[in-house]
Amino acid sequence: MLRPLTLTICSALGLTACGGLEPCEESVLPTCDPRDADCQRDLHAHVACVRGGDLASEPPAFEFVSKDEYMARYNSLPSPAEDTMECLGLTSLWPHEYVQTFENIDATARFDVERRQVVVVDSADPEDVQIPILRAIAQAQRDVELGGFVEWRAEHGLTSDQADVLDALFFGEGWFFGDAAALKTQAEPAEDFHKRVARELKDYEPAERELFQYARSWRFDYRYVDLRLPVAGARFALKNFLADNPGATDEAFTRPVASTAELIRRRLTDTPPAAPNTPYELPPGYGLRAPDRLGAAMYFNFLMHVDPVDGDNLDFAERERYFDVAGRWMGDRFDCARDGAGTPLIVWEFAFDPGVELELFEMTRNAPGEWQVLENEVSLILVGGYSDEVVAQVIASLEASFMM
Repeated sequence: MLRPLTLTICSALGLTACGGLEPCEESVLPTCDPRDADCQRDLHAHVACVRGGDLASEPPAFEFVSKDEYMARYNSLPSPAEDTMECLGLTSLWPHEYVQTFENIDATARFDVERRQVVVVDSADPEDVQIPILRAIAQAQRDVELGGFVEWRAEHGLTSDQADVLDALFFGEGWFFGDAAALKTQAEPAEDFHKRVARELKDYEPAERELFQYARSWRFDYRYVDLRLPVAGARFALKNFLADNPGATDEAFTRPVASTAELIRRRLTDTPPAAPNTPYELPPGYGLRAPDRLGAAMYFNFLMHVDPVDGDNLDFAERERYFDVAGRWMGDRFDCARDGAGTPLIVWEFAFDPGVELELFEMTRNAPGEWQVLENEVSLILVGGYSDEVVAQVIASLEASFMM
């Protein structure tokens, strides 16, 4: 069974100031049992204080389950459609059948976006479950503000890139505010608390390094990248919190943020992602799926496989590439076609910022299939397939379009 967590709130949930501080500056983590309704209300109010939310709002519903039930619900991820797997496999973004990518999740606590409640493993160690509960409460509060995360994501997540960035923003913001709430163990002025948050969280660099390490591994599975990408949302929320600019985080939800590139570079723009569309003809027998946009995060993951970073300081070089890709990416179009036998053909076109100097694209490691590249100062087109002849036909068609 869960033992008590540490959590108290000064002066009746912080509704009156004490010690000359503002009410939420007095909010700290005291002792209570999260199975108790009053504790859940206090946890909710404490997180709301850190987020700058409504302390008087109703807390989320809690459900306490066994470890076995928790793992049965959440310890697997849905697979994409078969044609999607084939196309992602050609780009090294989906593992070979013989590669084991499965990862066990931590059996602690989470916000269930479908049930819209905080789900907690009843037998979890209090130290292991404390931060996950706080993160889940922060996500539950944003879920209410959105009118339901699932519906919001369905409305705005119209491409893979958009869906990825909405997930990263929503879960990453919850990461940050849950972590910040856990750090608020003493009454102190907001300025001092901000300094401590900056010092303790270290701009989420350890979590960011874990993302890079996973991106370069042969166990790579984009579904598990999505579990790590919220670090971009956490860094975005942290930056705005330290700048005392919560409106910038709120704006990312109300607009909402348009691409993983925007979130990674922590700067929203008024320019929507470009939709490059150089015309070409498919070889006979091939049919095109609906075009998609994979985004800067997936392009970075692709590069980590086909052109791995080398050098003495790998962490620095990978971080530099990560932000470089996000900085110059302006948009992409991912076309996946298949013939009657199901053989995939990829045409992946990118638009880049013409004001940013580009490094030449290079494949230093063999990717699945055969690839050819068309490149100029502001764009890049990658064509991949399992037949030299088929790839050459598409390249010739694209080159004919350039001549028009």
